[in-house]
Amino acid sequence: MISLQLLRGNSAGQVITASRFPFLIGRSVECCLRMEETGVCGTHARLVSAPDGYHIEALDGAGVYLNQAAVQCARLRQGDLIDLGAVRFRFWLSPVRQPGLVLSEGLTWLLLGLSVAVEIWLIFKVLP
Repeated sequence: MISLQLLRGNSAGQVITASRFPFLIGRSVECCLRMEETGVCGTHARLVSAPDGYHIEALDGAGVYLNQAAVQCARLRQGDLIDLGAVRFRFWLSPVRQPGLVLSEGLTWLLLGLSVAVEIWLIFKVLP
């Protein structure tokens, strides 16, 4: 998953998480992230996941700037700045969430304790 932190625009400070790709950004209702900002086109840009990482692609002849350089398609790196019209994002890879292990650890300790108790019982029951 990736995170887009809005740095400039009406929703500055908001963090958007993208987990399904392609991820469309623009004014259109079919976009995953709808932006009603100045200079943002119908389907302005698309984020795609590729084997070598994440890429941004300009759509509809729109201007996409990556670290203040105009691009048509470019690979994204941690901390890159993306400008679409009046909107600026910072690209981040989202932190990986570790699943909760409390239940499995608890069951493991319970079974270990139970097996020790059975062994002690067998020792005193079987040995005179």
